Amino acid sequence: MSKNILMVGSYPPHQIGGGESQQQLLSRMFKKNGYNVFVLSMGINKIFEVYDEDGIKIYRVGKFKENRRGNLNFLQAFKYITFEIFDPLLFIFTIFLTIRYRVNSVHVTNFNQMSLSPIIASKILMRNTVVTMHSHSILCFYSTLMPFCYGVRKGRCGNCLLRYHKLPESAKKFEFILKPILNWTIDLVLYTKFKIINSLTDKIIFPSEYSKKIHLKYGTYAEKAKVIHCMLNDFKVIKKQSKKKNGKKVILYIGKIEEEKGVKVLMKSAKKLLNNNHRWKLLIIGEGRSFKKINKLMNELKLNEHVAFLGLIPHYNMPNYYRLADIVVIPSVVPETFSIVLLEANLSRKITICSRIGALEERVIEGKTGFLVEPNNSDELAKKMLFVLENYEKLKHIEERAYTDAVKKYNPENGLSEYKKILG
Repeated sequence: MSKNILMVGSYPPHQIGGGESQQQLLSRMFKKNGYNVFVLSMGINKIFEVYDEDGIKIYRVGKFKENRRGNLNFLQAFKYITFEIFDPLLFIFTIFLTIRYRVNSVHVTNFNQMSLSPIIASKILMRNTVVTMHSHSILCFYSTLMPFCYGVRKGRCGNCLLRYHKLPESAKKFEFILKPILNWTIDLVLYTKFKIINSLTDKIIFPSEYSKKIHLKYGTYAEKAKVIHCMLNDFKVIKKQSKKKNGKKVILYIGKIEEEKGVKVLMKSAKKLLNNNHRWKLLIIGEGRSFKKINKLMNELKLNEHVAFLGLIPHYNMPNYYRLADIVVIPSVVPETFSIVLLEANLSRKITICSRIGALEERVIEGKTGFLVEPNNSDELAKKMLFVLENYEKLKHIEERAYTDAVKKYNPENGLSEYKKILG
């Protein structure tokens, strides 16, 4: 009997990130292992689209709004709050696809604008229902942890909304009323999500012990929680560095250009590093809503000759940039639930410097597989980069141990085997 799986969540290339890339990788791995795989996702340019990709039939319904921060009016915000819980269109398509293709298991991998409808639909049809939490989307209304929260739920989400969605002047005098209303409403949304997920799912998967721990703290049922690390498949491991004509070391940053990723901190650290060492070049790969602000900061700090923004790079070209790099920096100021970049850097035998926060702290052994610095601390980051630059040859053993640990812990076949046990 054939095994049919419905994958639900954001899916490349229209949306891209750690969770999305894992969704795509897992879908392809299941397909290669004889499973029939179907994907339900959202579109950007079209409201409805169906096509085949690598033998996987992909359905895109509705519209994904890439950046909802700062541009929602009241009606859109109300729709956002309600549809975060239940989206009728996704509910109907989950029912339709599950019945049409005789789906055995429904795997939901992303809640960012996908709502809880697929979970509800799956359990109505009594299918095996599995969720993978690739982000903090159930803990945070914006599906990410913003720096002013200083950690999970220590800030209030009403403050978050009012920070991004400015009130009309005529409504300013009601702000003291709106904040508690927003906080109460969003607390209710998050509570409802937790209850539905805990009650209706058969298994909840986390990419790291940190992610599992923080979700358990806020209500996830322990008996349903399981850790399966993120995976990489067919990633070309780099064994040799390319020679640099100018003799400069290359520091590499890969990720969104947003404040929560620590790019602002990295820029300030680069300026301090420049006061002690000029023989380096910082390459920044990615884009994001803070690009203009970070680019302006670079100009103000007079880092133009030492910093280069390369924009988005296709993932198949990434090995070339890892080959060029000497140091990979992950300066996040909010917790990462895993970090695919760290895994890629380890498999590429590169020295990494990461923030001591979230899953990064869990995965990096200080001085043995990489280096850790306090998040949002430009002085410490600058000192650590300087230390690595000046002692690079003596630290080559760190690259090798990080590589060995990554190959052992994050073998894709092991991860797939664990998923098979859960998804059938």
